[in-house]
Amino acid sequence: KSKLEVFKKAVCKKFSFIKSLGLLPAKAFPMFEEEEIPPEFQENVKKDKPLHIVMIIPEEEYKNIGKIREEIIKLVKDSGEKLWVHIKTEVDLWNYGLDSKFNFIDAISACMPLHDKGFLGALRVANIHKTLVLGKFDRYISNYIISGSLVRGTAGPDSDVDVAVIIDDTDVKRMTRIELLERLRAIIYDYIKESTALAGVKNKLEPQVWLLTDFWQGIRDANPVYFTFLRDGIPLYDRGTFLPWKRLLQMGKIKPS
Repeated sequence: KSKLEVFKKAVCKKFSFIKSLGLLPAKAFPMFEEEEIPPEFQENVKKDKPLHIVMIIPEEEYKNIGKIREEIIKLVKDSGEKLWVHIKTEVDLWNYGLDSKFNFIDAISACMPLHDKGFLGALRVANIHKTLVLGKFDRYISNYIISGSLVRGTAGPDSDVDVAVIIDDTDVKRMTRIELLERLRAIIYDYIKESTALAGVKNKLEPQVWLLTDFWQGIRDANPVYFTFLRDGIPLYDRGTFLPWKRLLQMGKIKPS
């Protein structure tokens, strides 16, 4: 982190609008190199073994990404460190979720923050909570969805983080659907405090816990709460139900009342 301090200060001075700057975990380097670095550069990258940095910029700055990239290359050279900077907007990040590339979101949420206006911290607390929940009872979790100010790009260091955990109740045999909901809901809420402590942030996690059958019925009835999560939500985990429903909504097959 001390080696990157000069680079961080130079980047923040040059681009005061950036939302976050973070060092990716080393185990994610090969994944990003294979997916995001042009083939003609991959051999040199594997030889140089650079540190990989994620830079999150506002969506409105996407039109200037070419110029930003040129300036970043100069700053990397001036720093004297071997770095590769991945410049992304929030939309780029959420597209990972819409493409079911959840491991990329996991990696970015696990970044060591060099500079953060709240985006990385809010994402981190949600992703830690997701990991704890899936580790406890992944067979019952159909979807873990994030929505609200983080997805809209307006989250700050103290913003609430809105998530929805959808429980698959279609194969419940040893208890009633309501018993399943109440039992899992209690554990999901218990993990809030632990997730916040592990993330080291002030953001308050606000989970909604729903049964899969109730969620689908709510979508059919155009329930405004369910409908908003389907329209605006981004999956951090999906077993194959949320994204098809979202596609149906985009196609106009699911309509609000």
